[in-house]
Amino acid sequence: MVLYSLLIILSIAMTILTIKLPFSKLSPWIIVIVTLMSAISIYLFSAPNAAILSVGYFWHGVIVVADIALLLYFFKEGRTYGSKRVWMLALLQLGLLLYAKSVSSSGGVDFVLNELSAFMAVVISVVGGLIVIFSLWYIDKEKIDEGRKKSFIVMLSLFLAVMFAIVIANGLFIFFLLFELTTLASYLLIAFRQDELSRTNALRALWMNQIGGVFILVAILVGNSSGVGPYFSEVISSAALLSAALIAMAALVKGAQIPFDGWLLGAMVAPTPVSAILHSATMVKIAPFVVLKLSPLLAHTIVADILIVFGSLVFVIAGIYGLAREKFKEILGYSTISLLGLMIAVAVGVGDGDPGLIYALIFFHALSKALLFLLAGILEKNHHIKEVSQMDGLIYRAPLSAMMVIVGFATITLPPFGLFFGKLFSIEMAAMNLAKSPAYLVLLIALAIGSALLVLLYFKVASSLFTKRADVEAYGRESWFNFGFFSPFIFTLVLIFSFIFLVDFGFTLSMTYVWLSLGLIVLVPLWVKLSSFKGIDRVSEYHCGEVARFEVAQWSYGLSSKLQNRIAWAGVAGFGFILLGGLL
Repeated sequence: MVLYSLLIILSIAMTILTIKLPFSKLSPWIIVIVTLMSAISIYLFSAPNAAILSVGYFWHGVIVVADIALLLYFFKEGRTYGSKRVWMLALLQLGLLLYAKSVSSSGGVDFVLNELSAFMAVVISVVGGLIVIFSLWYIDKEKIDEGRKKSFIVMLSLFLAVMFAIVIANGLFIFFLLFELTTLASYLLIAFRQDELSRTNALRALWMNQIGGVFILVAILVGNSSGVGPYFSEVISSAALLSAALIAMAALVKGAQIPFDGWLLGAMVAPTPVSAILHSATMVKIAPFVVLKLSPLLAHTIVADILIVFGSLVFVIAGIYGLAREKFKEILGYSTISLLGLMIAVAVGVGDGDPGLIYALIFFHALSKALLFLLAGILEKNHHIKEVSQMDGLIYRAPLSAMMVIVGFATITLPPFGLFFGKLFSIEMAAMNLAKSPAYLVLLIALAIGSALLVLLYFKVASSLFTKRADVEAYGRESWFNFGFFSPFIFTLVLIFSFIFLVDFGFTLSMTYVWLSLGLIVLVPLWVKLSSFKGIDRVSEYHCGEVARFEVAQWSYGLSSKLQNRIAWAGVAGFGFILLGGLL
């Protein structure tokens, strides 16, 4: 536990250095700190040793005071900006917190370090740390003063410290505080640009995530009524299914599962590193992490069946939503929600079995989405590109960024990359459990449909990269030696050789298959780029003076607002079924 505490200390040290040093001198220090954090977390995961820690009554009092102060801040923000939902939920949480604390016992284990928490530390330090490094380049291009640039890095650094703490939290009151601190981070970072749209979306993220906090507090009260202490370990050992169901519902809110997907999509107005670190790579992973933590209790229960069906349906529906979007970051956001649904379904299906499958899904999704979001930031800053329609000819004007985009989507959908094999072995896991529950049949069907939708999503973006405009004679080339590419380069290299990590996770792979797949992924884009196709280059349609504007669509993936509302209400019903399952 002492070694693990260094991760939190290093995050705080990064915060202090950011405050003290000039912004221009931060990059080497932050690179060193991220390297140290990554090395420590990888060591802890490779040689897992269980450790526990309990804090005294004084610190429990500090935690309660911090909870109250945070909820009062939420109340103030709701009143200041006229958000009735925010301040009413803050008051509700405050009342539940004070009552729960007055009736709950204490004296259990507050923090637990095990293989799962060490694994999550690897995701947080490696993926989150590289995003912080990228943020130095990104935020330096914002037209703001140095103080605000440094405050942005400070918030990201403190967020890492909170994430390191939340994955070892065993006490539910501590978990509640850390859960709401991640909500605070979302709120502040989404509102960072301080315009009306950012503030509106930040308030939506705030009240939606507060609902998750309410679920946690109700779980504590339900457990207390049955003599179960406010600790994850006691909830699991006492088979407190209703409490576990409520905590899982809180995790689904944090994972932006339908009908709470709106807060994550609204977060896309924030600076791109926010989308990367909070809403694809790190914070939303709380959802599958918590479900996996509770899976020894949830497995083979009606709550597990409902969660499997719920996650499977989100996997498909969010993929359809993504196909209907044109903004690059929104496409990435919905594909994140989609794959989180799959991770939740697989996590609860793992139970007390080998967690290697869900580890692969979480880790490689974090890498792929972090890479793609960072590339979205590069395209935004260097080429002023935010929509897929603006990416025509990207392979000619920004070949490095275009190839990395191709790699990023390929690692989500194609072999021999980790996420593909994660989905492949998910099919095997679902097939093996068909006799246990019909929910696994739903998962199997969803895996087939959802995976096909993600492939379509990949080609929707990738196909535009090779379109060459006839009215452009020469494309300017991007610089290949740019600090902004530091983190994307590392993500790309790790993803390309992800099969090595899969072998470490215990998967059996054919190296011939691996190298053939890699070769095809490299050769096909080169062939498309270099081939003249019988002397006719690929060009956009153009006219010689005629005015003829028209659009043709073979298929529309857009859903009507009425149908989307029905899906949202179906999502609400899904949460109701999870609660009902906990009662049965």
